[in-house]
Amino acid sequence: MTRFITLTSFLCLLAIAPKAQTIVDASHLKQLVTKNASALNFSKADLENYRIANAYYDETAEATMAYLQQTYKGIEVYNAITAVAFKNDKLISVQSSKIEDAATKAKGAASKPAITPAAALSAAVRNLNLNLLRPVLMRSHSDDGQEFEYDNLGIALNDITVRLMWTPVQDEKKLQLTWQVSLLTLKGNDSWQLHVNALSGQIVRKDNLTSKCDWAIAIHQPKRNVYCYPVESFDNAKATSVDNANTAAGVTGLESVDSAKYNVIAYPFQDPNYAAPSLQTNPWTINGNPKAYTKKWDSDNIMDYKDSLKGNNIFAYTDRNSNNKPDFSPPSQTPLPDLTWNYLVDFNADPTEDPSFGIVNLFYWTNLMHDMSYDYGFDEAAGNMQTANFSRGGKQKDLVLAEAMDGADTSNANFAPTVDGKQSRLQEFLWRQSILKVLKFNSPLSFKGSKPASESNVSNNNKIAQKGIITSDVVLYKDILHPTDSSTACGGAANAAQISGKIAYIDRGSCPFTQKFHNAQTAGAKAIIVGNVAPNDPRYDGTNTGNFLVIMSATPLDNTITIPGVFIQYDTATKLKNNLINNIVSNATLTPTPMIDGDVDNTIATHEYTHGISNRLTGGAQTVSCLNNGEQPGEGWSDYFALMMTTNWKTAKVSDSSKPRTIGNYAAGLDTTYGGIRIYPYSKLFSIDPWTYDSLRLDTSIHEYNANTNPGAIYYTGELWCSTLWDMTWNLIKTEGINKTFFKATVAGGNTTAMKLVIQGMKLQKCSPGCIDARNAILDADTLLYGGSHGSEIWKAFARRGMGYSATQGSNQKIKDGMGAYNLPPGVTNPKSNKVIADKLPDAFKQTLAQVSPNPTKDHVTITIPGNTAQLNVQLLSNTGAVLGNYTLNGASLNIDVSKLSAGIYNILITGENLSSKYKLVVQ
Repeated sequence: MTRFITLTSFLCLLAIAPKAQTIVDASHLKQLVTKNASALNFSKADLENYRIANAYYDETAEATMAYLQQTYKGIEVYNAITAVAFKNDKLISVQSSKIEDAATKAKGAASKPAITPAAALSAAVRNLNLNLLRPVLMRSHSDDGQEFEYDNLGIALNDITVRLMWTPVQDEKKLQLTWQVSLLTLKGNDSWQLHVNALSGQIVRKDNLTSKCDWAIAIHQPKRNVYCYPVESFDNAKATSVDNANTAAGVTGLESVDSAKYNVIAYPFQDPNYAAPSLQTNPWTINGNPKAYTKKWDSDNIMDYKDSLKGNNIFAYTDRNSNNKPDFSPPSQTPLPDLTWNYLVDFNADPTEDPSFGIVNLFYWTNLMHDMSYDYGFDEAAGNMQTANFSRGGKQKDLVLAEAMDGADTSNANFAPTVDGKQSRLQEFLWRQSILKVLKFNSPLSFKGSKPASESNVSNNNKIAQKGIITSDVVLYKDILHPTDSSTACGGAANAAQISGKIAYIDRGSCPFTQKFHNAQTAGAKAIIVGNVAPNDPRYDGTNTGNFLVIMSATPLDNTITIPGVFIQYDTATKLKNNLINNIVSNATLTPTPMIDGDVDNTIATHEYTHGISNRLTGGAQTVSCLNNGEQPGEGWSDYFALMMTTNWKTAKVSDSSKPRTIGNYAAGLDTTYGGIRIYPYSKLFSIDPWTYDSLRLDTSIHEYNANTNPGAIYYTGELWCSTLWDMTWNLIKTEGINKTFFKATVAGGNTTAMKLVIQGMKLQKCSPGCIDARNAILDADTLLYGGSHGSEIWKAFARRGMGYSATQGSNQKIKDGMGAYNLPPGVTNPKSNKVIADKLPDAFKQTLAQVSPNPTKDHVTITIPGNTAQLNVQLLSNTGAVLGNYTLNGASLNIDVSKLSAGIYNILITGENLSSKYKLVVQ
């Protein structure tokens, strides 16, 4: 086995250009690298220390893509890749993550391993607490003796790879010789890369490359915010070795598929709130490139599949017991050669009773993602995911395993990426009950209707589904410890007689949730409603829960609790409590509702599949560790693809750029009036979507990225990135119009141009890109694809969001050290005003750049917003949300006396038209 084919054999593969046959050979490519050494920033030593990890002819760009892997003493340097593009022998693009002064950084380090690759593998397995089910036996190794393949050992989906590698340590100041162990686990869905010291066997780096998307960060409605914590997961069932993916696949191999029909929520609709199920016949034909669906969807190059949903690109099935084996995949209802999956669905029923519709929908949408991305440049040569590659380049036998209703988690989804030639796995989960259907108020009339609420997770014996519908008046709990002013239920009930047989309202705070349940249960309550007592907060910051819905939980579960309970947000709780204090009868109903099948929310499947695209394209298809840094925009690409795939381009208008677009609404149990589960809905209007590059740095609620303690920071970067790409798309649409047949990438339109630029940009960008790196790659993509003709529209989109000409990225590992800039490069102007875009920024955009100093402070603080002319409201808040002072800022600065405040943490909230910015203030 050889990890990389020798240069001669690899680069002599033929790639068919649109007009002529193009051959790229090793010697010519090496000559181009040497000729362009200066532009590549390659020294003489660099020219002697690289190998071509991946290279192919890109039909979309009509160019040669090459990924130059840095080496030292013949050994690869981790993630040190230079991505280059040559067109007509001209260097068009170069982005490099090459390690400078490798010889100095490796000085004194041994270059020969002292432990075997098998010993390194065993050390990694011990670190992961996995149990080997058979002896460690090598299957093959590379010619250079640096890469070794082992079978899955009963713990991995694919063969396990161990590679000798130099790994940067001590903040990249040193290089250490390691064995890199790569495996995708059977249990769970973790794509691990562990770097084992090749001398001592100690673990020096550990990365989980699986994109475990935090799908429950925030649920937003334009006029009302409802924020949700992620739901706790439960332990996976013990995994055993996985069967071959043909398990239960219904292999025939005798007939060919003529047609197929699928009952689904059809393209381009995002979920059942926007369209009813419909029967789609031969949906692959909407694509303009027949190569994208060579074997249609239910065949590969060997077999036809009629007894399950499997084909060349996707194998979709349920994995309810979370052992990563298929337990059900619905068969065709008609025989070959004309197949039918016309399974009906009741969206108000328990989806596990018949999971067929969800599996079909997942199969349909992931195949659409394969075909769309193929036509836009993610083909076999680029490293796409297929069983058969039809001699078009790349490695095969790597279809995506799409697991529906996986039992490993709830209210989430993930994608575990792998290198070209190894199977990837996408997992979808059931989501908790709709927060809009659990709680309804019947009176008073002014409060009537459903309210957002989350059911508790404190006991196995208190579920609403076990009790049935509960309707009762709500009674304010009066704590015997504080009968006049406290409803926390941390003590016994002073009004137990009134509570008995009723639903008790309780304030959050001061004691564990289980204590509240027990005190209310002792008082005879049939259920409780717990209300959030924190004020509205634009974002969760780890200290002030704001307007969040909490999943009340207990570890371990307390099964002596038998009364149900729900949690409500601050706005709802305030109104309800006021009614009760004023003796206004409030009657409520708790209703058991089924869990929601995430497989029918099409923004989720499209989002997750995109992680496979972005990981394969960044740094070349032979590495998937290039999107593991702090500022990488992976979540943004995934949201962007979801938006592009769920836009009805046939009916879209230029003015649609201002519409709020959502992600994850249906899975979260929300209707179309809500703005999705991101911090803001996506829109070109700053009043709806105010993200800027400076938001990452200045917003005190955003904490620095840390892979172990705060991995969620990448989602903020993702939202900014998607917002910017969405702006860019509408800029291009304004000048080029709309391709109403989006799946045909040869048809002109701004949406087509944008998608080509984004996919090509992934190919061109450096390993471990930050936002400015990724911006530059898109500009290079425009040069490669279009001769740079779209630079003005691209720059305006990025400058508008703070990634303009003078913006600085800082470290690609951090998200809070970048400095925004809103200017355009020389020669690019705003066509309306003939001024650079920074002069035309909306007030809300400028106002987010407030300075709060000194901070920390002892006696005063000054708020400065250079150039401000708007009238802004400024509030000084305690850390619990109490308003301590109200002020007005009319000009550039405001001084506030804080000398009488006790030492502690406070907040400053600045609001105005289309503006809400919060800053943390420390008083010493």
